[in-house]
Formats: sequence, C-alpha cells, structure tokens
Amino acid sequence: MKTLLYQFKLSHFCEKACFALDYKKVPYQVINLIPGPHLFYVKRIAPKTTLPVLKDGNTIIQDSTEILNYLENKYPSPPLDNEKNHNEIIEWEEYLDEDVGIHLRRYFYFHILPRRKLATYSLTQGLGFFQKCLFWLLWPLIKKAMTKQMRINPESAARSLARLRNALARINLRLTEGSFLVGDSFSRADLTAATLLAPLFFPEKHPFIWPKEKEWPPTLLELRSEYKNTPVAPWVNWIYKQFR
Repeated sequence: MKTLLYQFKLSHFCEKACFALDYKKVPYQVINLIPGPHLFYVKRIAPKTTLPVLKDGNTIIQDSTEILNYLENKYPSPPLDNEKNHNEIIEWEEYLDEDVGIHLRRYFYFHILPRRKLATYSLTQGLGFFQKCLFWLLWPLIKKAMTKQMRINPESAARSLARLRNALARINLRLTEGSFLVGDSFSRADLTAATLLAPLFFPEKHPFIWPKEKEWPPTLLELRSEYKNTPVAPWVNWIYKQFR
C-alpha cells in the first residue's frame, strides 16, 4: 500500500514532514489540498482537521512532530535523534514549533493575505487547474477563515514578531558554538529549525518555488535582510544543501 502525505505545499510544518521522509528515503506520494476546502477531506481520514497527515497503509499519523516520531520508530536509520541528547533535541523541537512555527506563520500571513495575487500563487502551488479556479472563487471565504483560525490582526502580528525575534536570537547564539543545535550531528532539532524558518530565508533546495523578491511585501524582505548577515540565514541554506 502507498504511503501518502496530505499537505499544503507552502506550509512549513508540512515541509518538516516532507524533509524527514526524504531524509529517511521513504517512498511516498504527496497530495496537495486547498486551504479551506481541505477541512471536509481531512475530516474523513483523521481525527483533527490540521495538516500534515501521513497515511502509511492503514495507519494515520497527524501533526508534523507525531510524523517524525513515527518515522524515527519505523525507520531508525538514518537517525534524527539519539539517546544521549534525546531530551535536549525534543526540547528544541518543541520550542521551535511554538516560537518559530506558529509565530512566523502568523506574521507571514498577516502580510501575505492582503495581497490576493501573491497569496493565490503561494497557496495554490502544486494544485491542478480546477483546484486553482476553485481557490480563486472561494478566496474571500478562505482569507476570512485563515485570518480567524490563526488569530491574525495587527496586535497579534506584533506579538508574534517579538517572539520570533527572541527565537532567532537564541538560535544565533547557539550557532556561535557549533554547526548543529544539539551535539555534533544533524538531528530533528536542526531539521525543525531549517524547515520552519524556510519562508523567511528561501533556501535554494526547498521544493517550493519562491516568488521573485519584488513580489514580496517590503516588511518581510526587510526582516529577512535584517538577519542576512547573522549565523542563522546561511545556516538554514546549508542545512538544506547538506541534508535535504
């Protein structure tokens, strides 16, 4: 039976699962869904409505962290964890999911959603013609639903930016001590950091085809430029080149 990954192509949490599957050389098929209408599809196969969802035979695994847990247990080589540093690796992953994943996503969409053309390009990449047409027709409803679900407003975006800056400072400080967030080898902590920061730093080997810089909101480009000469920006690209 096929291994299927249901995802949004742009989602950095979905990319976290894709990276892990590719790193462990697990054959799988991606099924890209439309934000909004995906709810009706996912409800039929999983307990919640969030993505990513991995369907491995008759087994359903939902949430990027749970997918990594499942893959590490079923396909222990090459490893993304180790007994010696396990607690620190998991602590980093949990921290990154919360302070980078959630808050970069909110700040990112605060600036993307008002730009219909950019949002459509970004959110429909990998979809078929009919799906793209449906997305365009449903855009006002999709935009409203995404704004509500992620609690996007000027105040929440400002709070998320502050959390993101703190996380970037912590990552930069750690990277002054070595090439990896934990220990001296690549782990799920590094994978998590690189994938969740990808929408900010556009790593070259990322499967998403990034729009040209002139099409991005100036505020996002300014934030990216601010960290261009800090350790984290080239490190994200290096992780992708070495391990993706």
